[in-house]
Amino acid sequence: MPKKQVTLLQLLERARHRERSKITADEINRAYECDINPSRQKEFFPKHRNSIVRRTVSNRHEEQLAKDLHRLETLRLPDGGLLRILYYQCPLKSVRADKGVGKIDLIGCVNKQSLALVELKTKDSKENPRIALLEIMKYGAIVRDNINAINCEITKKFDLELSEGVRLMIVASENFIHWTRGQQRIRT
Repeated sequence: MPKKQVTLLQLLERARHRERSKITADEINRAYECDINPSRQKEFFPKHRNSIVRRTVSNRHEEQLAKDLHRLETLRLPDGGLLRILYYQCPLKSVRADKGVGKIDLIGCVNKQSLALVELKTKDSKENPRIALLEIMKYGAIVRDNINAINCEITKKFDLELSEGVRLMIVASENFIHWTRGQQRIRT
């Protein structure tokens, strides 16, 4: 009897609760390809409660960083490309009961062609880096399944016609990235 398909949310929960659990690239790929995701009926880019982005004292460091980066409007990428930041804290839930479905830290476009989803991790994050990978892959799968609605909203709200797919990015402090392979440290 074949194994039941594991979802990205199940892999994410496994990674969060069992630090040493083995999750393979094949498992992640199968989950990404087969994931069934919520279909959001509301806007993906609603107006933020306060249209002025204010710096506040908070322990929600990633959300604050997202607001600060949104205010910058653009970032130069390591490959020389330009990331225009369109929106921060983009909701993905279709209904309140959609467990494990969060908000995309930043949505932008690269070189006015590709949609970019950005997961932020600050230096004080205690999460294992594979959680960031699973989070951005889950967000990517949801966006993939809602891409027509998202592209229509982007065209209306930001006057952009994106044509080159979706780029998934993790932006993290070097202090956060501490993946190792054997004894060799991998720097990203």
